[in-house]
Amino acid sequence: MSSEAKHDAIYWRIFLALAGLTVLTVAASYIQLGHGLNLATGLVIAVCKASLVAMFFMHLKYEGALNRGVALFPVVCFMILAGVLVVDLTDRWIDQWGNKGASHQVLEGGGGHGGHH
Repeated sequence: MSSEAKHDAIYWRIFLALAGLTVLTVAASYIQLGHGLNLATGLVIAVCKASLVAMFFMHLKYEGALNRGVALFPVVCFMILAGVLVVDLTDRWIDQWGNKGASHQVLEGGGGHGGHH
């Protein structure tokens, strides 16, 4: 098998894997696992698809450590920002279960500066 034919075969395998993962994503959306588990399942599948695209179509699999680091830096920054957002939203949504988060206490004068005098 020539080098070009081998290269094409790899791309076809990646294409089939991406198509299969897309079908899996759609199938998983019809299965009720609970909101959190459905979300986690979709995110895991999306990360697998993004990894395949980055490794093979962006050729990061064949690059050196510096280029991989440059490509991963924004991903790490996004994950940090997403984590901070989850913590903030969790604090704001806690009152749905009867408790008040710190942001509500400050707004209602229960803590911090800006309470009623």
